[in-house]
Amino acid sequence: MMRETAMGFGSDEDYRHADPDMDAALDWYLRLNHGETVPDSLGRAFRAWLAESPAHLAAFREVEAVWADPVILDASRQWQVCSTTARPVVPPRRAWRLAGLARHWQAVAAVLLLTLGALQFAGPLILRMRADYRTDVGQRAEIRLPDGSRMILNGNSAVTLDFDGGRRDVTLLDGEAWFDVVHDAAHPFRVAGRFSDTWVVGTRFAVKLEPQDDMIALQSGVVEAVHHDASLPVRRLAPGQMVRADSKTISAVSTFDSDEALGWLDGRYAFAGKRLGDVLRDLEDSVPERIVVLNRSLLDVAISGNFRLDRPDALVRGIAAAAGGQATWLPGGFVIIR
Repeated sequence: MMRETAMGFGSDEDYRHADPDMDAALDWYLRLNHGETVPDSLGRAFRAWLAESPAHLAAFREVEAVWADPVILDASRQWQVCSTTARPVVPPRRAWRLAGLARHWQAVAAVLLLTLGALQFAGPLILRMRADYRTDVGQRAEIRLPDGSRMILNGNSAVTLDFDGGRRDVTLLDGEAWFDVVHDAAHPFRVAGRFSDTWVVGTRFAVKLEPQDDMIALQSGVVEAVHHDASLPVRRLAPGQMVRADSKTISAVSTFDSDEALGWLDGRYAFAGKRLGDVLRDLEDSVPERIVVLNRSLLDVAISGNFRLDRPDALVRGIAAAAGGQATWLPGGFVIIR
């Protein structure tokens, strides 16, 4: 069957993306999102495909990044809420062929989102496939680890575990986690971040992956922060101290405000003298709506507050008022601050 498109005429069955790796990545993305769960056999096949070549991972991440593009997600949310017409039903294989004819990747994502109605799967699939434990935005979870230690994940966080052969290794893939580690001098406990590792024997501490660095904050006990660059100094922390590590450096040890850094453990978000823009960035893992600030001058207003995280509507309304603005909720998962 032939069809007319913005680019001319072509056959559904004959289309393939010019880049075979991208063609396969598109196919994998739709197969993984076709249904509520991912079968174990499909997950194993996907991981094997990723391991075959760095180009496979790069192509899949490009496809995934397009789906997570705010412009695409916003347009899709608006469409989902406002559309009063029936959505087209498109078989998965045909869907990616139709999508492949678009001129730009954003158009590809828009076609996929509208035809498959799969916005709920637009999260980071690689994390979903790799993580042993994961939380959604606004969700916190307490996990008892195999050695008896406790771990609490903040919203939008993910970890993998390795407790085989006496190892006690946790890798933080995204977000933030707090640990209460059972003492075991013979088996040190390690948390791997993006740029650093934290080694402990028995203690309470938190590790957070921020956009540019890892943050390690110690409540009790002793930890050592070790940069992945072995030439950099090891930082030994005492209770109430923190350190940051980025791609090239590890900071000097400094103190931190426990209420601000660890208030989320008690379901609160506390801050003092912080830019509204920085506050909104902190809340991305706690507030389900997308917040848009129309009055850009408000972003630099320094505000203070102490809010409950289980009331995101009151939280957003409070920080908007503190900055001299007003929050308005719109259909489709938007909050406007003006």
